[in-house]
Amino acid sequence: MKIKVGLIGFGRMGRFYLKEMQKSGRWEVAYICDINPDCRELAKKLSPESKILENEQEMFDDESVQVVGLFALADSRKDRIEKAIKYGKHIISEKPVSDTIDKEWEVVDITEKAACFSTVNLYLRNAWYHQAIKQFIDQGEIGELAILRICHMTPGLAPGEG
Repeated sequence: MKIKVGLIGFGRMGRFYLKEMQKSGRWEVAYICDINPDCRELAKKLSPESKILENEQEMFDDESVQVVGLFALADSRKDRIEKAIKYGKHIISEKPVSDTIDKEWEVVDITEKAACFSTVNLYLRNAWYHQAIKQFIDQGEIGELAILRICHMTPGLAPGEG
């Protein structure tokens, strides 16, 4: 059985998630929501089986939707995370989870108390270079790992994008 998901925000990251979800075969992208008409037109072309929305409420009301993907701007994420919890949806969110540090800590608090799963920045954690790093570590190349900080030096792009 596929996981039924609705995506909110169909800019760069929303499109990345759609592509990966389509490739995996594990997801049914039931809805794609964006306020931009050009993004909605592109969504229709890239995912003709999805229902394309300007307003997200129908997606939240659909009890068969298990997960919401939040890829719109950061200033909208906290409210949508709260809404997802209210409607019993699991959450995939891009980073940051809100537009201020105080609101981000509020998100941490409410998601820790919620009965749903939530994840942040799942796309890059599954990127090829993270997998390569994990293999490198598993082969014992750098010994026991305590903390690993990764910084790519291409502003605005993940490695391999530009």
